[in-house]
Amino acid sequence: MSFSIGITLDTRRKKKTGKFPVKLRVRLDTKVELYSTTYDLSEDEYHKFVAPRISDDLQEIRNKLQRLETNSKKVVQDEDITTIEIFERDFVAVNPLLQKRKKKNNPSLRPHSSLTLHLTRNDLPFSKKPIQARIIYL
Repeated sequence: MSFSIGITLDTRRKKKTGKFPVKLRVRLDTKVELYSTTYDLSEDEYHKFVAPRISDDLQEIRNKLQRLETNSKKVVQDEDITTIEIFERDFVAVNPLLQKRKKKNNPSLRPHSSLTLHLTRNDLPFSKKPIQARIIYL
């Protein structure tokens, strides 16, 4: 298992401010997750990160993002993290530079579930058409 971690500008969707979100990109084998940081930058600002002289504001953001990347790599190496879920729990959830994700409902933990049965004419000799029945467990 090999982790790959980096900072990237997510240019898929532009925000109302005209800027793009800066994200922490984490790859474990073939699974890739993007975690939103608290920063939004334009493409020009992001490309200025490699320049030796930039504004104080951009330099502060660059330093914080470099520390975020370095700390995430240290956590993966030092704490023997083996899955994305463990990384989320141990690093993402407690880091103030990363935005918290909304919890997705696990479909297996819903308060009720349903089962759909498909019956044919052979199953019910008195019916000429297939019948679909739905049973809802509460």
